[in-house]
Amino acid sequence: MAVLKIAPFWKSAKRPSGATVVPLDDSLGLDAFGSEAAPIAAPKPASVSTARKPPKTPGRRTSTNKTWVVAALVVLLAALGVGAYALRGRQLPWAQKNGSITFDTVPAGIDVFVGGQNIGHSPTTVLLAAGTYDVRLGTGPQARAFKVTVTAGSSSVQHYEMPAVAAPATTGGLRIQTDPNNLPVLVDGVEKGASPVTIDAVDAGDHEVAVRLPQSVIKRAVHVVAGERTSVIISSAPPKPEPGIVTAGWLSATAPIPLTVKEGGKLIGSTDVDKLMLPSGDHDLEFVNDGLGFRVTRRVNITAGKTMTTSIAVPNGTLSLNALPWADVYVDGKHIGQTPLGNVSLPIGTHEVLFRHPDLGDRKETVTVTASAVARLGVDLRKK
Repeated sequence: MAVLKIAPFWKSAKRPSGATVVPLDDSLGLDAFGSEAAPIAAPKPASVSTARKPPKTPGRRTSTNKTWVVAALVVLLAALGVGAYALRGRQLPWAQKNGSITFDTVPAGIDVFVGGQNIGHSPTTVLLAAGTYDVRLGTGPQARAFKVTVTAGSSSVQHYEMPAVAAPATTGGLRIQTDPNNLPVLVDGVEKGASPVTIDAVDAGDHEVAVRLPQSVIKRAVHVVAGERTSVIISSAPPKPEPGIVTAGWLSATAPIPLTVKEGGKLIGSTDVDKLMLPSGDHDLEFVNDGLGFRVTRRVNITAGKTMTTSIAVPNGTLSLNALPWADVYVDGKHIGQTPLGNVSLPIGTHEVLFRHPDLGDRKETVTVTASAVARLGVDLRKK
């Protein structure tokens, strides 16, 4: 009986053809088949040193870099915290000495001055240190001055309604009546309809009024005063005077101040009466108030049995106002600003002035404005 001897495969087995040896353990020197074989080393460039470098060990540089990273993160977190603190509407310790104040006006767009410095147009907000400040809204006679107190860490809104500035009137009214009625009326050559005619907006100044008759045209010169209505009465058929009787008509003159009426230097009446009787025809009349320095001449046409109506406009004078410590000022019931007020333009004549202070009360005074000099009025509200 034959005996078959089987040798261990790691001693007798042959390596497959074309197999690649892969080192499994350098320390044991075994290949993939358990044979003792040297590991295959990768080729090395000739210019690179084959000396093995010692492994890197943690040192001071790595520790320093980590410290800087931690510090940067701490700073970033602190900045985010400060931003969140501010966004929540809280005052930071360094800002607690200031307060904010918003100035809002009606109408908007008013110049705002704080401590004499223009900070912009309303509405506007400014950050101020705690304290009391002089504030002025607007410029000119309509300006408003007052004081505001700012408290540290506060935020407030100041709302003010500014007085409306009325544009000066440039037109007046004109009413034209005829006897008889229903006659064509022309003003400066432009037809305005049949009488009686009322025109609301006529440029201030001299105009020519014409009434067209079947056989002729009657013309009258009329002076229109801005902001007032002038009335003209034109008769197409004046009565024939009887022999020995002087025909006459009437003049009704109105003015905001008392005026004396003169003709040829002689006094013939005043505007205090409703009507003045005058002979029919043209008259050159002088309207005078010597106390106010006013004098004007006007030509009027008087028709027999009729009343001629005319209005006398007066110019403006200048008034300066002041009060201690300060006051809101009302002239003839209209608010014109806060003291001090200079170069206030008012029609000549007598005016009522009211000084009002929130703590010291009201004071009423009367002042006369003339055409020849600046009128001045001052009061001390601290004295009763």
